[in-house]
Amino acid sequence: MSTPRKYNLNSNKAFIEYTALFQKYTGIPYEVHTYIGRENSALKEVIDAHGYYPVLCAMLECLKAEGEKAVIMYATARIPHYLKSCKYPDLYWKVLTSDNPDDKVLWRELLRLETKWFPKASDKIRYQEIVTLLEGPKNEKPVPNRLF
Repeated sequence: MSTPRKYNLNSNKAFIEYTALFQKYTGIPYEVHTYIGRENSALKEVIDAHGYYPVLCAMLECLKAEGEKAVIMYATARIPHYLKSCKYPDLYWKVLTSDNPDDKVLWRELLRLETKWFPKASDKIRYQEIVTLLEGPKNEKPVPNRLF
């Protein structure tokens, strides 16, 4: 899965991504419940406030929890409830939408290394290796958001 560059990440892409996920998780096609411009505007507001990948992750969590009730207007209103605090929301999004179980195992190992109280130098090296493995090839590198 190729991750778009930062200038391509907008509310229209998020809308398309969410409608595809809605159909995948509920089994029914997404129907716009209000004017489509209003839904895109709500998406744009939360993306500007929280970032593209954190919003998509939160909306996916909302969709998994609420099911068919999680239309875009409902999900954007509930964003603060479902926002996760993670250092790499772009990698988290890739892991959530990936069908590869190895990515999920690597993500859990990354979280374990992040929460270690006294990491050794070898832990920091392994941490960077895991981040590199999850990012994939250089041409698919997600938008950086580094804190470690």
